[in-house]
Amino acid sequence: MKFSEKLIKLRKDNKLSQEQLANMLDVSRQSVSKWESGQTYPEMDKLLSLCKIFKCTLDELTNDEISQEEMLNNSKKKNTFRSAIYDMLEFINKSISMLKAMSFKEILKMLFELFILVIFLFILYFPFNLVISIGENALNFIFGYHYNITYLWNGAINIIYWLLFIIVFVYIYKVRFVDKCVEVGADEVKVINDTKKEIVTDKVVIRNDKEDKSFPLFNALSSIVKWMMKLLVIFIGIPLIFTLIFLVFAFIMNLVLMFKGVIFIGVLFGVIALIVFNIMLLEMAFKFIFNMSINFKKMFILFLSSIVGFGVSLGLFAYEISSIKYVNDIPKDVEMTTKNYEFTMKDGLFVDTEYSAIVKLINRQDNDCYYDGDYYLCTDFKMEVVQDDSLKDKIKIELKYVKDFNDMYINEYDNSIFIGRTSLFDFNSFVKINNIIVDNLKNKKVYNYDKITDAMVKISLSNKTKEQLEANALKRIKLKEEEYNNTKVKALEEENSSLREEINSLQQRVDYLSSKKEELEEVIEDYKNRISNLLE
Repeated sequence: MKFSEKLIKLRKDNKLSQEQLANMLDVSRQSVSKWESGQTYPEMDKLLSLCKIFKCTLDELTNDEISQEEMLNNSKKKNTFRSAIYDMLEFINKSISMLKAMSFKEILKMLFELFILVIFLFILYFPFNLVISIGENALNFIFGYHYNITYLWNGAINIIYWLLFIIVFVYIYKVRFVDKCVEVGADEVKVINDTKKEIVTDKVVIRNDKEDKSFPLFNALSSIVKWMMKLLVIFIGIPLIFTLIFLVFAFIMNLVLMFKGVIFIGVLFGVIALIVFNIMLLEMAFKFIFNMSINFKKMFILFLSSIVGFGVSLGLFAYEISSIKYVNDIPKDVEMTTKNYEFTMKDGLFVDTEYSAIVKLINRQDNDCYYDGDYYLCTDFKMEVVQDDSLKDKIKIELKYVKDFNDMYINEYDNSIFIGRTSLFDFNSFVKINNIIVDNLKNKKVYNYDKITDAMVKISLSNKTKEQLEANALKRIKLKEEEYNNTKVKALEEENSSLREEINSLQQRVDYLSSKKEELEEVIEDYKNRISNLLE
């Protein structure tokens, strides 16, 4: 294979144009063209420079007996672990030579740029930390709170981050500084600007703006970095897709409310601005992943439009909210239901509720819990006690609640008055409360909708009846405590009996081992006597 053919093949394999190769060798493009056409032959210093650029030997480049297949085989043999070590050592050597040739001002400038790069890479840890939190929550949801799994996830993401940190730092340092200097026919390298070429003691130093193809190790690292960045963009893009779905849903709901007469222009503008911003981010992510060109002018216009639109929407929304009146009560359209019951006081009578075994309702004025010695006893509704001595031995109980969302009842059994509440909040109730909210918004009013599920119990009784109910409740609590204590004592006795049986079993084992020990001691003593007799 002729030299001219090899030169064409090597130049194309390294993705260099004739003009780029000429700039690296400090010759004209016509000279490279004449070399490739076979009209002229390069000088020895240019041949040596070509060997350095294409990572081949002088014999491989100039010997016509070496075929293209042999050069390819030699190239494959070089792509080994030893070649990777050689690339790393050459990279270090180039860095040292570059630093030696740089002025103090140039070194300070380089260190400042690298410092900014490190700060930027540290800032990138925040999205990784977000990924760690999301992953831990997902793993805890799927597998429960297993610390080993979360630690593994945390460690894996941190390892990925620091690997990316090192790879990106080294790669940018190589491309930004080391690859800018290509030495031709010399061991020293001097950093110069994009257009200047400088000759120092017959040593030509050329500024190269293209990626140095002589480092296959770093080319592989750059590919790894690009793919990892694409995976990171994909991971970030998945939440953006769900966010876009939610925003479209919010836009449709806003249009539905507008048709029903509830108009919030600020919310509509805000949702549209967020949809535009979300689509812009997704488009940039899509084009980055599939190596498509990004129209930054268009993206910048969309970004500014979404920011301005969102700011306008916030102003409009603040104005619209200021015109809405808040009422700390249930809506007027909600119907309250009242039920009245009357009971006669008798021996042993007490009041019970749905969420407690025995509750002293008489002294309660709200729905907070209280501690009876073993349990926290609570009710699911508010309580009010009214003392009326004219009732004598009568007990009046009034239940008040919202009919469409609750149901309350009282049952009398086993010498107790049981007060219960059932929630009726289902899909129909959801539709009903949604319609109420829409009607209220039409009238520029907002109510405390949490009170729709409130329930109120009002107990009217005399002071004497109150004391009797309280005494009965205390007796029942004491009875329950005795039952609980008896059950606990019985369980402890059973546990004690089980432990005694285990102790007896262990004692039998100890006795057995003691007897075996005595037998073994007798055998040992017998062997000692035999040995003594034999020695005599």
